[in-house]
Amino acid sequence: GMLLFRTDTSPAGCQAAITLFEQAMEQEPDALFPRLYLGKIYMRLRQPEKALVYLEVAAKQMPGKMDIQFELANAYAMTRQKDKSAEARKRFQALRDQTDRMQSLLKRCALERQSFDLFKETGIYCLKVGSFLNARICLNHAENLKPGDPEIRTAWQDLTRREAEQQAKIQQITAERRTRKGLP
Repeated sequence: GMLLFRTDTSPAGCQAAITLFEQAMEQEPDALFPRLYLGKIYMRLRQPEKALVYLEVAAKQMPGKMDIQFELANAYAMTRQKDKSAEARKRFQALRDQTDRMQSLLKRCALERQSFDLFKETGIYCLKVGSFLNARICLNHAENLKPGDPEIRTAWQDLTRREAEQQAKIQQITAERRTRKGLP
């Protein structure tokens, strides 16, 4: 479906992609990416009411996904829901600012490899915004530069806890899917 979405923007191509994404949702009712792409397709087809059905669910399940907020803002604007459009646009901008700040910090880290303060700041910021891999890399580097820092130790504890929570959630979702499909 994603390949078709990207390569065939014709009405026939859009309809074929819709069919594929709907089949994906039948197989995996909790799948979120098909909802996002169905929303995008319906926006492409200038059917924002249909797009909203999918985008609102996707936004609730993945509130931190920038492109969902962008599409949602546009769908609300096309359906003349100015307040909701402004809220979604505001969420999109906040996520974009967050991503820009993180990327800026990571680029500075690449240039200032011996800056403990920069790596600590970047690691803690990445942890705050949920970028656990970047947090782990930056916190590890900061700890190597200055072992025993209490803020780094606290950040490691928080990171470990949040990664465990994320892993538990993944295991729960996997178990629910297996149960729904009748697998052991």
